[in-house]
Amino acid sequence: MDRDELRAKRAKAGRARWVGTTAEQRREAATKASRAAQARAALARRLLAEYEAAANGGSAA
Repeated sequence: MDRDELRAKRAKAGRARWVGTTAEQRREAATKASRAAQARAALARRLLAEYEAAANGGSAA
């Protein structure tokens, strides 16, 4: 299976996931995913700040 076939198969499976769901359910899933992404970004910022503080010999605030 080449790359394009695999991509098409994954896209089809992704679309099939939403069959039978309401717009509200799709919005809730998108909101949940967005919040999770924001939490990951906040964690990455905090870890980077701690790493930079440690590298500079200071304390993480």
